[in-house]
Amino acid sequence: DYVIPILKEILAINPSIKIMAAPWTCPKWMKVKSLNTLVPHDSWTDGHLNQTYYNDYATYFVKWIQAFNAQGIDIYAVTPQNEPLNRKNSASLYMGWEEQRDFIKTALGPQMKAAGLTTRIYAFDHNYNYDNIESQKDYPCKIYEDTNASQYIAGSAFHNYGGDRKELLKVHNT
Repeated sequence: DYVIPILKEILAINPSIKIMAAPWTCPKWMKVKSLNTLVPHDSWTDGHLNQTYYNDYATYFVKWIQAFNAQGIDIYAVTPQNEPLNRKNSASLYMGWEEQRDFIKTALGPQMKAAGLTTRIYAFDHNYNYDNIESQKDYPCKIYEDTNASQYIAGSAFHNYGGDRKELLKVHNT
């Protein structure tokens, strides 16, 4: 009732606008508390995407993009997860760099390619300082090192809530 008509109105005003989409979380039934135990996580906050559902979740992306395309709305880019290191938003999903890499290379990238979509995938989509999580430092660069994942990635997305924007130059140079 709201999103599509408003986007159509925006595009009528400025047809060159580029729309980038980033989910806050996957459906709860796809979430687990830990990737080691795979215990279900029945909450919109925190949790991990269960690897068993990588293909199902990628199908969500493909069908969503196709549905918007059918309405005349081109989705320029997606990120696999908005703020992937934030466990505390009322809707969130923790997705460390290894998880995002594996989701992109085994499911999201291949499905988008098979569907003939030109929508770009941007890695990361969080703060310059990686929320001060040492194991997540250089998050997008670590994903780029895997050619099976990086073949599907057009770039990285960042937020300006924490850290130094000089991180952009470092990632760009990588």
